[in-house]
Amino acid sequence: MARCEDRRVSIRVALIYDAVYPYVTGGGERRNYAIAAAAGKDHHIALYGLNYWRKDPSRRLPHCTYVPVARAVPLYTRSGRRSLLEPFIFAFGLFWALLRSREDVWDIASFPYVAVPVARLLSILKRRPLIVTWLEYWGDYWYEYLGPAGIVGKLLEALALRCSPRIVAISDFTKRRLVAAGAAEDRITVVPNGVDIARISAAPASAEPTDLVYVGRLIAHKQVHLLIEALRCLRELRPGATLLVIGDGPERGNLERLAETLGMRESVRFAGQLRSLEEVYAHLKSSRVMVLPSKREGFGTVVLEAWACGIPVVVCDEPENAAVELIDSPLKGRVVASHPASIAAACAELLAGGSSERRDRLQAAAARYDWETISAQVLRVYSTSLRAGDHDVPGGSLPRTGPTDSPAAPSRTWKTVNPSLE
Repeated sequence: MARCEDRRVSIRVALIYDAVYPYVTGGGERRNYAIAAAAGKDHHIALYGLNYWRKDPSRRLPHCTYVPVARAVPLYTRSGRRSLLEPFIFAFGLFWALLRSREDVWDIASFPYVAVPVARLLSILKRRPLIVTWLEYWGDYWYEYLGPAGIVGKLLEALALRCSPRIVAISDFTKRRLVAAGAAEDRITVVPNGVDIARISAAPASAEPTDLVYVGRLIAHKQVHLLIEALRCLRELRPGATLLVIGDGPERGNLERLAETLGMRESVRFAGQLRSLEEVYAHLKSSRVMVLPSKREGFGTVVLEAWACGIPVVVCDEPENAAVELIDSPLKGRVVASHPASIAAACAELLAGGSSERRDRLQAAAARYDWETISAQVLRVYSTSLRAGDHDVPGGSLPRTGPTDSPAAPSRTWKTVNPSLE
C-alpha cells in the first residue's frame, strides 16, 4: 500500500459523494472539488459520484479521474427536501464501484447515510482505510425536518456514525455534536472548509453596488424571508437601502411575492443562479454587508467568501447553525436573533462602520482558510490513516489540526444584544 509522508509522495484517494461540483453547487461537493483541485497536482484523486458529467464532460478537473457510481437522478423533491430514493440508488451503485476501486484511501461524505455502511463493509473486505467526512450532524433535528418519520433519518444517521472508523468534522460545532452522539473524541479530526483566495482576488467588483447581499439556495431553512422583512426595517433608517438575492430554489416565488407585498419590489433584486463563482465574487465585492439568516448551516463557507471579498456577515443565532462560531469578533460581523428588527439593527451598525482597514483585515482573516492550506491538512489525515493501516480498527487517534493549526475554533461569538430597532 502506498504511503504519503508529505506532498512529494503520491497517494491514491477516492473522494466519495453523490453530488459532484460544478454540476451541483452545495458545500460538500465544492469541498471535494477544491481538495481535488489542490491535491490532484501531486496525488491521484478519483471523484466518485452520480454521473452528472455525462452530458458535459468539459467541466471536469483535467488531472482527476471521475468514477460514475450511478446515473444522475434528482437530489431534491419539488418542496426542496432531499429525495428519499436517491440515497439508495447511490449506495447500491457504490457497492459495485468500490469493488473495483484501486485507490489507497477512501474519504466518503457522511450523507447520504446509507452509503456509509456500504463503504465500511467494503473497506474491511478490501483492507482500505476509510475516513468519513461529517459535514453536519442532525440528531433530533430530523423530527423537525420530517415529523414522526424523522426517526428513520435519525437511525440511519446513528448507523453511519457507528460505521465511521475515522472522522473528519468540518467544524468544532459538528465535532461536539458527534461526541455527544457517542463518537470517540480521538477518532475525530477537525478540518474546516476553505476558499480559493487567488480566484477571489482576481475577480473584479461588479459595477452594480448594493447594500445587503444574500448568497445561497432559496429554501425554507435559509429563512430569507427574515432578510426581506429586515430590509423594510432598515429602510426606516436608510431609505435607499437595497438588497441583492443570489441563488434559486423552491421558495423564490414566495419571496418575490413577499417583496411585492411589502412594497419593496424595486429595492430587492433577485439575480437567480449565476453562471460562475466569479460573478458571485464580483457582486460580493460591490456589496457592503452579507446576511446569512439560515436556521441550519453545517459550516458556512459563504461567510469565508464574504470576508475574502472584504465584507462582514450577519448570521442568526440558531442551535443548528455552525456559522455562528465563525463570527468570533465584531470585525467579522454580528450574531443576532432570528428576527427582522435584530437583523436590521446589526446591518445598520455594520453599514455605518465600513472602512478600507476593515476590508483588509477581513481579507487577511479569510486567507487562513485558503484551500492549499486546508487540502494539506486533509492529506495529513490520509497519511496518518495509511501509516496506521487502520482499515479494520474501530478506534485509535489522529492528530488534530485545530485549533492551534486550524482556523476552525473561535474563542467566542460576537452577538448583538438588545438591538436598537427592537
